[in-house]
Amino acid sequence: VPDVDDNCPTTPNTDQADTDDDGLGDACDPDDDNDGVQDNLDNCAFVFNPGQEDLDGDGIGDACDPDDDGDGVIDSSDNCPIIPNPDQTDTDGDGILDEFVAEHGLKK
Repeated sequence: VPDVDDNCPTTPNTDQADTDDDGLGDACDPDDDNDGVQDNLDNCAFVFNPGQEDLDGDGIGDACDPDDDGDGVIDSSDNCPIIPNPDQTDTDGDGILDEFVAEHGLKK
């Protein structure tokens, strides 16, 4: 890629990837998602997440973590993706999982 067209003229980056469309290629951009957190400190370097939320403390930001509560059940299949409940127990079938009821002192 000629320097005049290269988004990282001093760093090899043949694919010219620029995740945040800021004109600076990912190979030389210190903040690829433009969220104000440098990639080396960002828990989700290619997804905008300025608050760096990490519900389960696994080092992967909630914005890109497929299992936010860390219970081993992927959020898209989890009946409560923010409260760990690996067995997905809902004994009365009301859509409110048993772990949520117990954690909040509710009665079923």
